[in-house]
Amino acid sequence: MAITSAQLDELLKDWQQKLGAVSQNLYDLDNLPTYQRLAGTSGMPQARLTGKTQTLVAGAMSDLDRLFQSFELLRQTVDQAKEMRDRLPRFGKVDEKIAEIITFLSAESIELPVDASPLASRDLGVVASHFQKVTPISVLITMSKLFQSAAAVIFQVDAAWNKLEPQLLLLYDQTRPIETQIYQLAQQYPGALPEGLQKQLEQVRSQIKSAQIEIDRDPIAAAETSLVDVEAPLNAIVLTITELAQTREQVAQSLDAAQRSFQRLETLNTESIAKFTELREKVLNPSGLKAPLTQDHLSGLHQWLNKLQTTAHLGNVIPVKVGLTKWQAQLDYAIAYEQSALTSNNAPLQHRSELRGRLLVLKAKAKALGFAEEPPLADLEQQVQQMLYSRPSDLGRASTVLQAYEQALNSRV
Repeated sequence: MAITSAQLDELLKDWQQKLGAVSQNLYDLDNLPTYQRLAGTSGMPQARLTGKTQTLVAGAMSDLDRLFQSFELLRQTVDQAKEMRDRLPRFGKVDEKIAEIITFLSAESIELPVDASPLASRDLGVVASHFQKVTPISVLITMSKLFQSAAAVIFQVDAAWNKLEPQLLLLYDQTRPIETQIYQLAQQYPGALPEGLQKQLEQVRSQIKSAQIEIDRDPIAAAETSLVDVEAPLNAIVLTITELAQTREQVAQSLDAAQRSFQRLETLNTESIAKFTELREKVLNPSGLKAPLTQDHLSGLHQWLNKLQTTAHLGNVIPVKVGLTKWQAQLDYAIAYEQSALTSNNAPLQHRSELRGRLLVLKAKAKALGFAEEPPLADLEQQVQQMLYSRPSDLGRASTVLQAYEQALNSRV
């Protein structure tokens, strides 16, 4: 069945649309900043590639060259077919002419250059390069494969540059406030920072610059490796500064807590001295008597704490942290001792109060029974009364006499 001129027009229109799509894709690729950087077009300096990226991009650019050549040949073929359509006679052998155009568009009507053979492998009578005839549709298929292959490489480079370059810029920007922190800490707290920290930061910056060059020249290979070689030492520096800041804060809090604890010890010592003095005044030869800590002992702890505070102000927080641990252990011992002294020295006074209470109960009982004024109860009661209410009280004798008073009273009941 013969093809009509209308069907031929549709076929030519389809080819025009295909060429338009190819042209648009090539235009978009040409306007891609990464392509311009790789090709050195649109005023951009051409990237100086190395390694894996250089090999892959060279292949992609070669594919694009072939693609552009093929596109031009295909466009010329379609334009020629369109011109043949425009010259169709209105009468006569129209169908025959249409068939010729159809054959032209479907037959091997395009001559593509084939790569030249290497000079070393040529014979004297062999042509270095030749042409191969192919169909327009096969040219379009080949162009599509070339575009996909080249675009894949270009977008791989694009992804690597767009990902890695901002990361490196961010890392470098992070070094600026870190440098400021190092300077401020060095000024405020001389000797607080580990030696060589600024030098380490400079080494990180040097690594970042080296990585920037590597990413600029071989982004595909760079993308296959991580930035851990740059990030790890930078993170280590940040960690050092952070830990130092945390340690300073912890030491400052610990010093404040130490001051409060020492004040508590002073209060306990004051109470312990008062209780010790009261016991010696009120009880004769008390058992378990425990002397409070001396003022020299407290003064030594206080001087030690002041020295730790002075060292902390100079920035040497690590030895202060260690020293505080030892100081706290001594303070805890001192507090425990004073608490024990208070308990021990209060026990005889409490015992005296208990004996007084028992005496009051027995006196009330004797009075109620009418025996209070009878000897020997009255004599025993007076003896106990004098012992328990005189200073210092002999609690041992008082307890013995009180027991005798109780036994005598019970014997009368």
